[in-house]
Amino acid sequence: MRRRLAILLGCLGTFAGAAHASLVHFVGEGDSVTSLALEFYDDANAMPLLRAANGWPLEGDVELMLGEPVLIPECKRRVVEGGQTWADLAREELGTSDRAWLVAEANQAKVQEPPETGRIVTIPLLVPVEIEDDLRSTVKLFYPEATKVERGEIARLVKRLNPDLPQQRGGRGARALLPFFDVAIRPTKRMVLDDQRVAVRDPVAQERQAQVTRELESLPELLANGAYVEVVVLASRVRGGTELTEAQRVTVHRYLGQAFVALDRDDLARAEFVELLALQPDFQYDQVTTSPTVLEVFERARLPGRPITP
Repeated sequence: MRRRLAILLGCLGTFAGAAHASLVHFVGEGDSVTSLALEFYDDANAMPLLRAANGWPLEGDVELMLGEPVLIPECKRRVVEGGQTWADLAREELGTSDRAWLVAEANQAKVQEPPETGRIVTIPLLVPVEIEDDLRSTVKLFYPEATKVERGEIARLVKRLNPDLPQQRGGRGARALLPFFDVAIRPTKRMVLDDQRVAVRDPVAQERQAQVTRELESLPELLANGAYVEVVVLASRVRGGTELTEAQRVTVHRYLGQAFVALDRDDLARAEFVELLALQPDFQYDQVTTSPTVLEVFERARLPGRPITP
């Protein structure tokens, strides 16, 4: 168990240096590499990623111990701030501006053209692996759904990302970083992990969280009663008062956005919706019960290039 924890901490250090949105799950009854891949990614093909991220062998059985911490990695998404370039994002998130080309590639953009302010961008996930046979077979293992042409393109990216990768024997035995552009934990599971992290805190922190929960639960009634200013005041106070879980942050952005729309501040509403989508890209309002005006501003938040009109 101690060795496993040391490996995990080493992996966490690797991911933390790149500021990825990776979370930790503690092994429960019946957990296996396969069940974890299905539970958190809904995809058995994610097993090699989980194995590499946690320092497990890429083949063979892995004996998971009850309570053992398991790293669940995913790509990070963030909002572009004013004046930021791809080089700025690469330096902040991946540790060096030399990887600006990779961040641009992950977002299907040209590195010479700066991203639009307010755009939600994907930060590629970089996973250290040991090439067992050759680069071609490693790429096939980690990207099983890619076509032959796509695997060739991925291999090109890997070589560019790892310029010191030896050519002899196809790089066999060498360590290399593999880039992933679309790894995402299922939103419901991400929130569960976030809430579990809070649950192990000290009693004082738990009481603060209980107070936050009570305050957030009052937002729907305030909004329904037209108390929009009260919604803004309460949600803003909650946001600034203590560390929130991801689910709580989603709730704050959701109700602040709706209240700002009602107060004719579509610019502020859109900013809240952009933050919401950065946390939960697949979030959707109920199309029947939600105001058409709110839905319109929310959809505009998905299109960062479109200006807000009074």
